[in-house]
Amino acid sequence: MMGGVVSSGVRYSVAMRCCHLRLHIAIPVLKDTSSHTERSHFNLEAVSLVCTLSVTPWCLEVTGNISINGEPRDLRQFRRMSRYIMQEDLVQPFLTVHESMLIAARLKLGNALDMTHKIQAVEEILSMLRLMGARNTQTCLLSGGEKKRLSIALELVNNPPAIFLDEPTTGLDDLASTQCISLLKMLAEGGRTVVCSIHTPSARLFAMFDHVYIVAEGQCVFQGAGSNIVPFLSSLGMCCPTHYNPADFGKHTPS
Repeated sequence: MMGGVVSSGVRYSVAMRCCHLRLHIAIPVLKDTSSHTERSHFNLEAVSLVCTLSVTPWCLEVTGNISINGEPRDLRQFRRMSRYIMQEDLVQPFLTVHESMLIAARLKLGNALDMTHKIQAVEEILSMLRLMGARNTQTCLLSGGEKKRLSIALELVNNPPAIFLDEPTTGLDDLASTQCISLLKMLAEGGRTVVCSIHTPSARLFAMFDHVYIVAEGQCVFQGAGSNIVPFLSSLGMCCPTHYNPADFGKHTPS
């Protein structure tokens, strides 16, 4: 069966590498940064890097190299295999969750699946994202966490191997933030490459990421496992106080 039934797993995995990226809008935003993203990893990146990698429209002047699975990025193919989820949840307010998902399935899957399999795909995604209880609720009545999960669900319909998210926890309380990041972690463990930006995550959320990339003044300060940031900064003479959030320490210390 072709198409996007989630339980079948992603069609193929994605590893990304960028070298000497420079991003200019009115002022330089990224200055000669390089990074890599492994297959099936959950990655925390800078907002500007997430938007550059995901080919958002406002990235007008970008120089450098981006490769996918070791090959130069084909922009047209990359747009088909990746999805970008904005910080603002853009959903149709008077459609129910289930109606929104069915419309997305019809538009994105086309003739790849018959209607029975499209409905099956929608049901599986709603179940996985814990939205079955809200399936008949108008989206304007959803909580912040439910809207965010719906935004993610709409982009999972055609089973993309790479997902980019701009600050997915903004505006969510601690519980909803934890549920959102746990969900994204689960998607990464299922074979997808998930890249997102987050400002000052809690220590608990920070520990969920497989790979962390921290930018200060347009340049890379640290990249690697989040558990390594405190030892790395300690080796440079910057010791993290006991019980201090490593994410806060890593963000503010370099500046």
